[in-house]
Amino acid sequence: MLQGIDISQWQNTSAVDLAKDFVIIKATEGVGFVDPTCDTKYQYAKSKGKLLGVYHFARPDLTGATAEADYFVNNTTGYWQKKEAVLVLDWESGNTKDVSWALAWCQRVENRTGIKPIIYMSASVIRSADWGGLVRGNYGLWVAGYPNKYNVTNPPVPAAGEMPYDISPWGFAAIWQYTSSAGTLDRDVAYMTREAWGLYAGKKKEAPKPAPVVTTKDETAVTDVDFKVVTVDDDTLNKGKQQVVQTGVLGRRTVVTRVTYTDGKETKREVISDKTVAPVDEIVHIGTHDPKTEPTLPNAPEEDSPISENNGETGQEPVSDVTKENWLRSLLTRFVKSPIFKALVQYIRDFWNMK
Repeated sequence: MLQGIDISQWQNTSAVDLAKDFVIIKATEGVGFVDPTCDTKYQYAKSKGKLLGVYHFARPDLTGATAEADYFVNNTTGYWQKKEAVLVLDWESGNTKDVSWALAWCQRVENRTGIKPIIYMSASVIRSADWGGLVRGNYGLWVAGYPNKYNVTNPPVPAAGEMPYDISPWGFAAIWQYTSSAGTLDRDVAYMTREAWGLYAGKKKEAPKPAPVVTTKDETAVTDVDFKVVTVDDDTLNKGKQQVVQTGVLGRRTVVTRVTYTDGKETKREVISDKTVAPVDEIVHIGTHDPKTEPTLPNAPEEDSPISENNGETGQEPVSDVTKENWLRSLLTRFVKSPIFKALVQYIRDFWNMK
């Protein structure tokens, strides 16, 4: 529920400060009067963040409905075009039983502005005629009625549902003017939210924003990685022999990155897996060459070294079968990779093709 006031030239602009939520200001009357203080009050109320409304004081006894509607619309263009002000027909003068006049005015304003105005009238005027045409046209009601408890200088604010009047055929009142005795101010309550006030002023209800669409995609990148493979013969290392280093061996690194997209735009990127696999066909070398240079063929075990059968007269240990086997394996591997072997294979192929 919102609280507010309605004012005209008879109130000072400072009265706007007494409004908690909204201010409705007189704009026009008949076809010959524009309230000279309207825009000043309107702009001041707007600067204070108040919800806004403007009303036309109808003179059905003097002028036709269409002419008065056009006069109101033409003099409030800067307000209703911005969809920021509730439009009101103040129906309290002349023949207040002339339902057709009031309906024609509302329809004309709606046709000109695209906004459905609301109509202000007292509870007694509601009971005096059949207002079904306005209800069917979906034109809202601002009812005026002053119970004794509120018709005092400092009235309390009515609670929701306290409005005591029969307002049928309307099912509810959009606004209730509950006192005219608060100093020189009329005070009102509006049974709506600020958002609903905007709808009465012609704003379109915004469709709810759809939930963001979140998707993920895994990207996999595979790269070769240089390894330095160090092979150690524990038997020889323990005796001070130098370890053999093989360089330039390639391994494989696989990185999986999960990319998150929100409404088609990348919003997050995170690595969910990073694995490096060493070569599986790693070659083992046993020897005593310089690890800083390209490996060379290891020296063959010296079978003719002065080692006696009794093992110990020369102080040297016999060459083990394991050492011989490793040396032969290394020698064979290097030979297979050598240019001599490749040339030999090519020679054999050429010779075979000659047959």
